[in-house]
Amino acid sequence: LELLPRQCPPESQAASCSAMDEARAAVEGVARCAASLRLINSVGSARAESLSNKAAEVLQCLDPSARTWQCARMGGAEVLMPGSYAAVCELASSCLYLHDDVDLELIASMSDCFGDGGMIIWGFSVDVAETVVLSLAAVASVLTRGISDHTKVAPHVEKLFADMDHISVHIFAGLCRVAFEQDGTGDNNNLSAEEQRLAHAFQAICIWSVAILCNLMQGQLTAQTLWEMAGGDSLWSLVLIKGMLAYSPAGSGVTLDGVPLPVPPQLAELKEVVVLATAHLGSPSLAFYDEVDANLIADDIDGGFTMSERMVGLSMHRAKLATAAADCKFLETLLMELTSASPSWLPPTVALLAALLTPPHVDLAVWTKCVAEEEEAGALEALTLQEAREAREALAWQLTVHSNSLWLLLSGAVPFCMVNSSRLSFLLDCATLAHSVPMNPGTCRYFLDCCFRGECPSWDGASLASVLALSINCDMVPQEDPLCAMLFLADAATKALASERLARSRAPLRQNEALQRWAEVLGAALDACGRLLPSLPAPLPAFPAEALPPLPSGPTPPPPLPQPQQPPAKPSLRETLRGAPEELCCALDGRLLMDPVRTPQGYVFERASLVQALASTPGTCPLSGLPLSLEACQRDGEIRAQATRWVRQATQRQRG
Repeated sequence: LELLPRQCPPESQAASCSAMDEARAAVEGVARCAASLRLINSVGSARAESLSNKAAEVLQCLDPSARTWQCARMGGAEVLMPGSYAAVCELASSCLYLHDDVDLELIASMSDCFGDGGMIIWGFSVDVAETVVLSLAAVASVLTRGISDHTKVAPHVEKLFADMDHISVHIFAGLCRVAFEQDGTGDNNNLSAEEQRLAHAFQAICIWSVAILCNLMQGQLTAQTLWEMAGGDSLWSLVLIKGMLAYSPAGSGVTLDGVPLPVPPQLAELKEVVVLATAHLGSPSLAFYDEVDANLIADDIDGGFTMSERMVGLSMHRAKLATAAADCKFLETLLMELTSASPSWLPPTVALLAALLTPPHVDLAVWTKCVAEEEEAGALEALTLQEAREAREALAWQLTVHSNSLWLLLSGAVPFCMVNSSRLSFLLDCATLAHSVPMNPGTCRYFLDCCFRGECPSWDGASLASVLALSINCDMVPQEDPLCAMLFLADAATKALASERLARSRAPLRQNEALQRWAEVLGAALDACGRLLPSLPAPLPAFPAEALPPLPSGPTPPPPLPQPQQPPAKPSLRETLRGAPEELCCALDGRLLMDPVRTPQGYVFERASLVQALASTPGTCPLSGLPLSLEACQRDGEIRAQATRWVRQATQRQRG
């Protein structure tokens, strides 16, 4: 995705001018918001006037007639100087902190003037959210023009991303409420007009945040850059990606004055790049990102790390991602997007699911040691082995609800993957996925038919082993199917290789009747626990120790490098939400209240959670069992104000 051309032909210069026009239009939108009565009532006249003055200053920087001192030449085209980028980024940061100035008491007293919705939805100002969208769009647009000095621009963008943490709790909670209301359908009809406006604004904030990063990196978006943008916070990473994927142009919102919220024209391409990058969030390079970032080989510190410790570290990283994906219902949004996406999206998606659903490394002593070391270092999310297992099970349970549609999508992608160089990885990832979310027999037969029909490459032992692992995990016993036919025609060497690769497969295997039956077909043996035995190679002949040549003497090795001092860990988004007082959490799901309603019996629920509960048990309170209807519940403005104040204080403590 080339959002920033390295060469500047005439058409690129025209596109650059268009980007500057879009940037000016976005800043003019910020100025209009600052002058609107709703925003003035929300943040006060002094704060609105200050924002208006900042917008005017930025417009002067972007004025074509004043660009003689603000531009330089790069590759034949004009680019803005770093100071101009700084002004636009500072405007966006100022918009991000507008919510601190919202007068909650005043807004609560004016709620009758704005009907049931009001200006504060889910604890956040609709007008502030839309102002943030416009300011981020301005930043992304000026970055498409070109950068004269990347080292001077990047710090301003990095500070902007750090300031995004200030509203991360609100975006997470808002997108979760949208998911509850949609109930997996993607339909926003259950939302009021104001709620739809805020939902679209939150999604657009996520989109423009990723677009800024992509433009800054000249289109080279990777899992590492996504991770850095989110400050290494697994939940915030997935929330940003979820918000971007959930956006639908068909349901895009408009601001109060009827102007549509801007989105990048290349949104479809941006989504594809993000999905490809997301597939690597569970990679070892991110699991040990702190070491890579410090340019330090941690195996040289304090005697190094054992392989078991490395495996536990990778499992813990993936468990945190699985927990985050379950918390923000990331998979539902991803699967909805896959239904209309290119088949090229499916292999990286399966790779991500396989990584998150791989059973954690089982070594309780090493887990206990790693958790103690992380807690001693100040880590806030050190998961135990049991918590890692629970995270995997929670994610698998969410995925099981959509298993049939997922496997049908993957079956449709098989012809694309069979002629691709990543065929073996795709099949192994599918086998790992089937261990946690198996197919039913009919779907499994259809998947195998898709594998063996059409233009299939030659099937060696490794490829057959991956398909066998898939069949075993789906409880598919040998019968009249293409896999059995292929094994019947295979020679003894191919069968032996398939048996060997199956026994050593990175895909976990279920211990079931299917494993026993396929082992008989392969002529392989099982151990006392029902596990497939690998065909071990013959041992090497013994070599006399006295025949070994002496080791050459050399200089004394240098002492181990000192372990770098890590800064105090910043509370993650998940930890911030965990710390909410019990009285500010929903009595049903335990989440922070954003749209609280109080029942006649005195219970306080999140409205979306209560709607979902009443759909399961119509007319009955989920806690008391007494008759209850949604109409009998009153919105609790005081609790909502208290929750908003708590979030504001929590984010301020986090910054301090």
